[in-house]
Amino acid sequence: LKVKLQKCTENNDTCSQELQMWDYLYATDCVKKQKYNVDSQIVGEYFPLDAVQDKMFRIFEGLLGLRIEEIGSLPDDIPRYRVNDSTTGEVM
Repeated sequence: LKVKLQKCTENNDTCSQELQMWDYLYATDCVKKQKYNVDSQIVGEYFPLDAVQDKMFRIFEGLLGLRIEEIGSLPDDIPRYRVNDSTTGEVM
């Protein structure tokens, strides 16, 4: 909350006194930058979404006995996936 209020003061914005999920994520990122000199944007360059997502899916498949496959996309090229039980083929 302290980070949120500080940022609002710097920008001459009005802020609620409650933390929302997006406030928490933003504040966490600010603390990482200030305390540890870690920039999430720069770290993200080393972990491209496609590669990380594919590896995560493979891990989930192995650990949870799933089969995850892309089945097309929604508007704006947002991918859709089907998740099946790898043994029974049942759609999850």
